[in-house]
Amino acid sequence: MRILLVEDEVEVRALLRVGLKIHTALEVVGEAETAASGAAMAKRLQPQVILLDLRLPDSAPRDTFATVRAAAPGSRVVIYSAKESSRRWYEQQGAAFFGKSTDQLATLLDWCRREAERGD
Repeated sequence: MRILLVEDEVEVRALLRVGLKIHTALEVVGEAETAASGAAMAKRLQPQVILLDLRLPDSAPRDTFATVRAAAPGSRVVIYSAKESSRRWYEQQGAAFFGKSTDQLATLLDWCRREAERGD
């Protein structure tokens, strides 16, 4: 499964990258720090999954989601963020998974592993 990380904090990206690397079916194909660079990479790479932080420096959360989702409409967008107040809205707009960054990283990794095993 090809995954794009869109997260502005270097430490969080590193944690996600290392966590994903332990699963051989999961491949991080790109990393972006802003909504604009995330959308550009998503459009170019067309990953199967986009792990998206909603709080990026160049865009409001809903705009970030809409921009990145529009850039790669065939990708599943997975939100991994501390902001949960609008969870229902994101799910209604097509978010494949909404994990809070305060949850265990294992929850997110388990979702990715299950999706990779499904082979969709």
